[in-house]
Order: sequence, then C-alpha cells, then structure tokens
Amino acid sequence: ALEQLRNSGILAPQTIDGVGNAGGALVESYNTAQKQDTKIGVFGLLGALRDPDVQKALGFAVEFGKRFGKEI
Repeated sequence: ALEQLRNSGILAPQTIDGVGNAGGALVESYNTAQKQDTKIGVFGLLGALRDPDVQKALGFAVEFGKRFGKEI
C-alpha cells in the first residue's frame, strides 16, 4: 500500500504545491465572502468570465475534468 501511495503522484511536489495553492485560495475567498457578503447573479457571472484569473481557473477546471474523467 505504501508503494502504491508513493507511485500515485499524490506525494509529488507539484501535487503538494497545487493543494497548497488551492487551500490558500479557498481561505482567502472564504474570508472575503464573509466580510463582503458576496453574492453574484447570472449577469455578474457572465461579467466575471471576462476576468483573466477566472478564465485561467476555468481552463484549469476543464482540463482537470477531462483528465480526471479518463482516470475514472
């Protein structure tokens, strides 16, 4: 089991960095949403799609979805 875990990629430095980045973004987003009581409607969502950071995150999510779908 330990060998399988070591070879799975879950302990790879890139995986650990990615999880750390996601955790930091989660905490920041949560804190901001709590302070500002962030709410967004359909038009706000469409407007957010113009943000390069949102586009990058969505691109990542789509790429992850494709690759994860192949794995399962």
